[in-house]
Amino acid sequence: ASAFPKGLQELGLVGCGIGDAGGSALLQWASQAPALKMLCIEENLFSDELKRKFHKLSKQRPAMILVV
Repeated sequence: ASAFPKGLQELGLVGCGIGDAGGSALLQWASQAPALKMLCIEENLFSDELKRKFHKLSKQRPAMILVV
């Protein structure tokens, strides 16, 4: 996830089998990617706790569309 450019506006990783370790890396990257407008990461293997963290980020950035 750290290799994704910070200027990326849309990212879709649907059904990729990503677990909490990869999801945490995505969350960290997304929180530092100010241009991100849409993040679609549903159908992965995230815990409920990690999903809550993504929703918290989404509330902090209301212009970003998040699908978990």
